[in-house]
Order: sequence, then C-alpha cells, then structure tokens
Amino acid sequence: MRSLAHVGGLTVHAVAGTHAVLLGFDLAAPAGCLGFAVLRTDHTEGETRWLRGMKTFASVVPQPPPGSDYSTRQQPLQAFQWGDYTVSPQRHYSYAVSALGGAPAALTVLATTTVVAVRTASTMLSGSTGMPVGVQLVGRVGDDVRLLEVAGWLGARLTSSAGSGVTAERS
Repeated sequence: MRSLAHVGGLTVHAVAGTHAVLLGFDLAAPAGCLGFAVLRTDHTEGETRWLRGMKTFASVVPQPPPGSDYSTRQQPLQAFQWGDYTVSPQRHYSYAVSALGGAPAALTVLATTTVVAVRTASTMLSGSTGMPVGVQLVGRVGDDVRLLEVAGWLGARLTSSAGSGVTAERS
C-alpha cells in the first residue's frame, strides 16, 4: 500500500509491504532542519511509540555505547528516508512525522506534523517455520478463466492440507 500526506511544507510518502514500511520525507524549506521525529501508532494493537535510531548528536551523546538506540524525538533521523522493519502483517499503522530544528539539546518543531496512514499486506502462505511462501501462477493470454480456476483449486488444496507444513490465509 502506498500513501502520501502533505502539510505545511512537509511531505511524507509511505510504502507498506508485509513486514516493512518505507518512509520518505521532503521538506520545502530544509534550512535549519536537524532531522525527523517519527511517532508510530499501531491501530490494531492500540500501541503508540517513537521510532528509534542509532545516530546521535555528539554534543548530546558524545560516546554512545555500541548497539544502543534512541528515540527519534530526542535524536531525530538525520536522513530523508527511513525503514520501519518492526511492523507485522495485516495491521493499520499511522506515522506522525515532525521536522526538528533548533539546537541538538533543545529541539523544536520546524514544520507542521504530517500524519500518513498505511495498512501492511497479509502473508498469504507460510511454511512450518512461519516464513512466507510465495506462489505465482502464469496462464496463457486470453485464458484468464482457466487461470482463476487453477488458483481457486490450489487455494482450496493448501487450505485443507492440515499437517503439510504449509498454511494458507484467505484475505
């Protein structure tokens, strides 16, 4: 799913897959921008949290411990794109993105917060380990009815194949 929101000079573009949401930011007047804070809401679970990153301002965190991460509200994303790889399939998410400026120890919002909403895709097939399994069916030109019949037959067999190690989810 793709979604685009534009408010007060800040544009946010989101592309959602099954296990990832990619965000792109565009700021009409980037002068003074130190980065972006991203607040994610999982509407399915009712959970809201700031996304986290590993890059810090040296004046605020001079020697971050290896592997540590920080809220993007205190240590904003210093990039115009970001990937959220902590999402789950078939969920509704919204991302409130703010461009931050000021001083690293006293950040202020530069542009109106922009909210973009997405829904992650479903995993149609999964193997015994829970990893997704992909199936692509190809048919002859003009033989769409036959292709849909085969797809229906395959879907029914996978759904009824209990114990085979492959499960199908209908959407």
